[in-house]
Amino acid sequence: NNIAYSGVFLDLHNDLVYHESMPGIQMLMARRFDDSVKGGESFFVDAMAAAEELRETRPDAFDTLTQIPRPFCKDDPARPVPACYYYGAPHIVTCKLTGHVSKVFWAPAFEAPFPVWFDEGAQRRYYDARRAFAAVLLKWRKERAVSLRMQPGDCWIWNQVRILHGRQAFVEEEPGSRSLHGCYCNIDDFASAARYALGDDLPLVPLANRSEL
Repeated sequence: NNIAYSGVFLDLHNDLVYHESMPGIQMLMARRFDDSVKGGESFFVDAMAAAEELRETRPDAFDTLTQIPRPFCKDDPARPVPACYYYGAPHIVTCKLTGHVSKVFWAPAFEAPFPVWFDEGAQRRYYDARRAFAAVLLKWRKERAVSLRMQPGDCWIWNQVRILHGRQAFVEEEPGSRSLHGCYCNIDDFASAARYALGDDLPLVPLANRSEL
C-alpha cells in the first residue's frame, strides 16, 4: 500500500514524520536503474533555506508555522503488523537560543485532521501560513532543486530534517527495471561515528537535531 513502491510522482516530503523519534538520516541505494526506464529522477530541496525565505517574505506565516503543531498520522490496520502512529509537530522548528531553523516537517500525504477541539481561528491562521510555505517550496522545487538520476551502485545519504526529497513519475518498459533500497539511521549514532571518523581536530557541521546548542 506504500505509494513509494508505485511509479507515480512524489512531491517534496520527509519520511516517517508521524514518529516522535523520527530517524534523522536517510539512505537510498540504486540496485538497478536501466536506461529504458523513463523518468524516475530524484530531486532534493534545502527545506531550512526555504523556511528562511518564508521568514523574510512572510514573517507572520513563518511565526505561525513555528507555533501551531500539525498532526501527522499513519493508520494501516491491513499490514501484517498493524501500524497506528500519531504525532504532532510544527512544520518549522527553531532553536530557542539563536532562532535559527533546526528542523522542517513536511509530509502532506500524512497530515491528519486537527482535533475537533482545536481553535478555529488558529486553524485559519495555520492554513494561510501553510499555503504560503507550500508556494515557497513549489518555487524551490522548480528553480533550486538538485535533480539527479541514480546509477546502479549509487548511495545517497541526507539529513532527513533538513532536506526534503521527491521523485519524478517513471515507467518501466520491459525488460527494464528500477530497484532502489532504502534505510534510516539515528542521527545521533551517525554524528557519533562521524566525529570519531573525522578526528577531534576537524569541525563537524551541526546536524540540526534537537540540541539547542
